[in-house]
Amino acid sequence: MTPEDKEGEWACEEVWSSGKNIFTVDTSDEDDTGWSHAQELFREMAEEYLRNGKYADVIKGAKGVAIGFVDGDLEIIEQ
Repeated sequence: MTPEDKEGEWACEEVWSSGKNIFTVDTSDEDDTGWSHAQELFREMAEEYLRNGKYADVIKGAKGVAIGFVDGDLEIIEQ
């Protein structure tokens, strides 16, 4: 499956996991603590990493990079 699959099934199979939650973003001190704001923050961080991150080229070699929540729409940020 590829990112062209608009149903998003291509992004449902976990390829790798450390098995630990190693990344947290605390938005409790912000005015907007809703899910859409959190998704926007993650999108911005992912886009920044794709521009300047140490392993950005490895990630860009994937078929696609998307941000989204379980059972929600995916926002493709790299394809």
